[in-house]
Amino acid sequence: MSDNIFTIKAYNSLTTDVLECIESLNSCMPEYELYYEEEVQADADVFFAAWYGSRLIGFFSFIYVPGCDEAEITALVAPDMRGRGVFGLLLNEARRSAAILNIRHFYYAPVHISDNTPATSSNPSPAYSHSEYLLKLDCNNYPAGTSDNASGSALYCGLPGSLQEQLAAANLFFHEDEEDESTFCCITDSEDNILSSCYLDDENSYICIWGVETDSHHRRKGLASLLMQCIIDHALTASNDNNIPAPVFMLQVSGRNTAALNLYKKYGFLTESRIDYYSLHS
Repeated sequence: MSDNIFTIKAYNSLTTDVLECIESLNSCMPEYELYYEEEVQADADVFFAAWYGSRLIGFFSFIYVPGCDEAEITALVAPDMRGRGVFGLLLNEARRSAAILNIRHFYYAPVHISDNTPATSSNPSPAYSHSEYLLKLDCNNYPAGTSDNASGSALYCGLPGSLQEQLAAANLFFHEDEEDESTFCCITDSEDNILSSCYLDDENSYICIWGVETDSHHRRKGLASLLMQCIIDHALTASNDNNIPAPVFMLQVSGRNTAALNLYKKYGFLTESRIDYYSLHS
């Protein structure tokens, strides 16, 4: 696609040459960090680049979850090329791909990270900026007496009787994935079926919880609560046994997901910050 000056190209994956051009473009505005996956498994293109000859002057990408009708975008146009319709050209091309993927809404969050500001618990990586609320739980300040007893039975008191029996001997299982450096956590029943799970990413100054999911046949039974309680108890036990500070947990959640928001606040998570998203119906 061309307007005699600019050429818009769409990609499903990014080559080393294109990645270098994106990094060069981003260097002109270091206070804003583009975030994207270098390669995705999608039925349509999700990366869009505006070229002026051999120079990359604009970049647009969106991140989405298959089956979801919304996606978060990231975009940047070179300062000296703004006001010339570059972003509009990128957006129109992205809309065509969005239609193929049944995406109806684009969301944008202005995440600004100064190049001299580290990614800490107060300034998390933009990779986790997909929901409005950033929540934080400092286990060093966790209320005394909330850890479970040795038998673990008290954890199950709010669950239906049938599940209490299934989970009487259940444990929280951790599996470290060396490839993506995430830790998979899950609650299983007596037959080793995964009922509720999540991932943990160690970001040095905090641990990010993401991908919290409960089996569709066992939702609204308190399993997500059980998962959170087990993770917190595990962290407190490890802290006490090894005489080390307890970790700080961070996660993001959509304000529309009131059940999840209430769950996390129930276990002591506090609002660290809120991101204001802008919506565009595609």
